[in-house]
Formats: sequence, C-alpha cells, structure tokens
Amino acid sequence: VTIIDPEGYFVETADVFFDGESVGDPAYGVVEAGGLPVGALEVAASAEAMAAKAVQVEVAEGHTDVILEMEWVPGALAVEVQGPDGEPIEAKVTLKGPEESMAPRTAVDGRAVIGATPGQWSVIVEAEGMRTSEVKIDLSEDAELTELPVALEAIPAGASEMTFVAESADGRAIPNADVLVDG
Repeated sequence: VTIIDPEGYFVETADVFFDGESVGDPAYGVVEAGGLPVGALEVAASAEAMAAKAVQVEVAEGHTDVILEMEWVPGALAVEVQGPDGEPIEAKVTLKGPEESMAPRTAVDGRAVIGATPGQWSVIVEAEGMRTSEVKIDLSEDAELTELPVALEAIPAGASEMTFVAESADGRAIPNADVLVDG
C-alpha cells in the first residue's frame, strides 16, 4: 500500500490499518504485508492535516498494489523551509493562535505538514544558526492546502539572537506585550 497526499508526496506519518488492525507507519509512504488471505480487505489510513480514508481492496494471489490518495482537511498547512543557499533545511515549526498554541513540529527535509483549525495563526520557524522567522497567516475554511515558503537567514558571525514570547499562565500568546531586557 502506497500512501500519498494530493500533491503526490509520500505520507510517512500515516497510521495504516488492514481490516481495522494497525499495521504501523509507512516507511517512505509504503506499507507492505505478507500472508494476507485472498479476498476482500479494508485498507484505511489517517494522518495529520488529512481526512481519514478507507477503501475496499480485492487481494489477489501473489502481489496486489494499492495507492491510497489522501485529501486535505480545512486548515492544512505545508511549511517549506529553506536556508540561505535556497536548499531545504530541518527546522522547528510552531503555530500560535489567538486561542491556542500547537506543539512544535520538525520540518524534515525542509517540509512540515500541519493540521490546524482554520483562522489566523503566527507561524514561528527556528533552525540552528539561523534567524528566527515569524509569519502571520490566515488558514482557509476550504479543504485546500495552504503552502508557506519560509527562507531563513544565517545569524552573522559574532552575533546572537534572542526571541521573547509573552504568554499568559495558560500558554496563550499575549499580542503587543512590552518586553524589557536589562532594564
């Protein structure tokens, strides 16, 4: 079974099930299983930012190929992170909204796909040796993927950077807060 998103990327973080039994996460978007009985089999998958999907498959003797194309949910966001040379880099991506914050995701190979509630968000991208980038974005109610390219700049030699985020006791960002450093 090959799991792909609507753009044709392999979905490596999907949970895959055969007749309701978990068969694990796909390696490079592919799950292989041997010893399946010939006949009908339900193949189902779910993944962040995508609608769960199930299909009935007729397993034949020998080898049966199945391609399961997932669909985006409203609020799906793909953050594409590039370094100063234009190449994809690994980065930490955090979303902060007016009502909630989401746990950071790692952009492996420069790409992080995140499912968020439609609305306004601050997308904060951090990578070692790079200036932190914060982008405001409005995620749509429709089921299309919002793509956000982020190009990070290197921190110049001999310089350092510090990011301050004022948060309430329950973890919500406090917009327009005054922050005093050393005074």
